Amino acid sequence: MRRGYLLVALGLTVALAGVTPDVARAQVADDVNGHGGVAAALAPGHVAVFLVPYLKSHSGTADPSATVISISNVGGATACPTSVDWKIGFGGTSCTTTLTLNGGLPVGDTGEHCSRGVPGDVASCNATCAPALGFIEGKAVIGTTPACVNRIAVDARLYHLGANGDVPTNAIADLKVVRLPLGNKGD
Repeated sequence: MRRGYLLVALGLTVALAGVTPDVARAQVADDVNGHGGVAAALAPGHVAVFLVPYLKSHSGTADPSATVISISNVGGATACPTSVDWKIGFGGTSCTTTLTLNGGLPVGDTGEHCSRGVPGDVASCNATCAPALGFIEGKAVIGTTPACVNRIAVDARLYHLGANGDVPTNAIADLKVVRLPLGNKGD
């Protein structure tokens, strides 16, 4: 089945109304394992810099959770665009969030990319998946432009939230962040 026709079969034609054919093809690009994706891979012009090997985002379950990825511009006065590909296990990309962080001395802006909306006392989400990732486990790939590759710092957290409207916060786990393509040291 051709990829353009896959969009129609998935009912995604409404979401792509007015999008050029080249962009529509990017919406279903295969991930690195050859699995068909359902959203674009990184923002145009971005390169993969960091990997969060595990993420979880559940809502309306007995264990609601959300993943929040904080990115800081640590590269001087220049603004740095950032993107996060939220990927399903062995599947493709569920959504891509983007956020430009202004520079500053000694450190510029910090912004949060969120798998879904969370209460404001948990995190101030500056870029949130739409639609929200309500039942997913997978990984996240963090990207930026080539000029900003060494100008961003990344931190990631998994919030386990309460079943009553996401309150209270029951636990917070710090997630591993790995610089690509190095991998980690098994730590």
